Amino acid sequence: MAPPVCYLQRDGVSIAYQVVGDEPVDLLFIPGAISHLALEWESPYWRRWCDRIVSFARLIRLDKRGTGLSDRPGGPYSSEERMEDARAVLDAVGVQRAHVLGTSEGGPLAILLAVSYPERVQSLVLCGTQACFHRAPGYPWGFNRARISELVQGINSSWGQRAFAEFWAPRGDEQFAEWWAGYQRAGASPADATMMFETAFKADARPLLHEIKAPTLVLHRIGDRVVDGEAARYLAGHIPGARFVELAGDDHVLWVGDVEPLCSEIEMFLTGSKPRRRSFWPAGLTDREVEVLRLLAEGHTKKEISAALFISPRTAHAHVVNIYRKIGVRTRASAAMYAVAHGLAEVRADTGHQIDRTVD
Repeated sequence: MAPPVCYLQRDGVSIAYQVVGDEPVDLLFIPGAISHLALEWESPYWRRWCDRIVSFARLIRLDKRGTGLSDRPGGPYSSEERMEDARAVLDAVGVQRAHVLGTSEGGPLAILLAVSYPERVQSLVLCGTQACFHRAPGYPWGFNRARISELVQGINSSWGQRAFAEFWAPRGDEQFAEWWAGYQRAGASPADATMMFETAFKADARPLLHEIKAPTLVLHRIGDRVVDGEAARYLAGHIPGARFVELAGDDHVLWVGDVEPLCSEIEMFLTGSKPRRRSFWPAGLTDREVEVLRLLAEGHTKKEISAALFISPRTAHAHVVNIYRKIGVRTRASAAMYAVAHGLAEVRADTGHQIDRTVD
C-alpha cells in the first residue's frame, strides 16, 4: 500500500508530498517535468525503483506546483518558486538537512536549492540532467531554437500519446507506453505541459555550478536521447569535486530500464557502503517471474496479476507455466511454499497470507 499523500500550503498554493520508508538517510527527490504521487504506484517500474531506493534511504518526494496532485495556479512557474516549494517540503517533514536527487528538469532546481540553502543539502545527486537545456555561446549541447520550437509544438499537439513514452523510456514495454500516456494526461494538461517545457528550455544553471558546496554525484546513461553525454560531463566538470559516472542504458526516465547500477551508485554515494547485491534469483527465475511468483504467493489470480503488472492474461499464464517448470511444482500452494522457503515472500502471522519481502 502506498503511503499517504500530504499537503502543505505555501503562498496560497497546496503542494502535495509523500514520505516513503523509514531509513535514517533522508533523500529528497525532485522529479522531472511531470509527476503524479498516486499514479506512479500503479507502475511496476516505479515500484521496483522505489523499493530499491527505500532499502537504504527514506524517500521524500513531491509533485511540483502545476503538476500531479499539487495545485495548478496560473503559470508560468519560476525556478525560484518551485525550489522554495521543495524546501518547504523539507520543513513540513521536519528535516533540517537531506541528500537531494534531481532528475531531468528537476536537476537545475536541485542545483538552485543547493546554492540557495547549502546548510539544507547534505549531498547532491544529479541524474539524466544538464545545467542548461538550450544552446548558448560556448555551450553547444542544448536544443537549438528550431528544435525547441518543434518539441514545444509536438507537446502541444500530441501530449499524452504513446510516442512520448517511446522517446523518454524506450525500454518500457507496450503496457508501460499505454500507462505513460495516461500518466502524462494526469500529470499536466497540454497547455500546462507546453508552458513548463518552455520554461525549462529557458533555464540556465551554469552560473551556479561553481557555487555548489555539497558533495555531488552526476549520473548519465550513455544512450539517453534527451541529455547529451558531453552536457553531463560539462555539468560534472564545473561542479567543484563532483564525481561523474556513465551507466549503460538509453532510458531518460531514471526508474525505467536497468535500475540496479544506478541505485547502487546512489547508495554507495549516500551511505559510503557497498550495496549488498543478489546476483541470481533461485532456479534461474527472471525479475518478472519473481514478481509473478510473489503475487501468486499473495493469492492473486492470473487476471489480477496481468492487471497489476500491465501484461496480458496470456503473458501472465505463460509466466506461471514457466515458474512452475523452473521450480518443479504443479500447484499454487506449492509455489507459495517455495516462495516462502526461498525468501521471496513470507507468511504474515495475523492473516496467514504471504507478503512480499523482495526489494529488487
